[in-house]
Amino acid sequence: MSTIETLKAVEKISDRLKFERKGQLAFFFRPPPSIRLKATKTLQQVRDVQFDLNLELCLYGQVHATLEETEALVGQEQGKLQRLQVELTNSKTETERRLAEKDEEMENIRSDTKFKA
Repeated sequence: MSTIETLKAVEKISDRLKFERKGQLAFFFRPPPSIRLKATKTLQQVRDVQFDLNLELCLYGQVHATLEETEALVGQEQGKLQRLQVELTNSKTETERRLAEKDEEMENIRSDTKFKA
């Protein structure tokens, strides 16, 4: 066997030992199944909470948009109500003015009738 072949063989053996050592270390440092199971459950719980929060955030956005729409509609209806109140006040004033005129006309007619009689 030549020196180069020997070096290549030593490199292969060294690489194999490194690979085996990494596997042994990974097995040695791997957490026990009970801890992995707890970590998996905890991770799933975190994902569930995250999903719930995203859902609530989406629903909050929808509720907020609906609230803004409702507030705009309430504002429109309040404007309509104010216009109607102004119209009603104007109508009352006009009606009272006309009634006063008619009362005055009636008084004038009565006065004229008394003078003629």
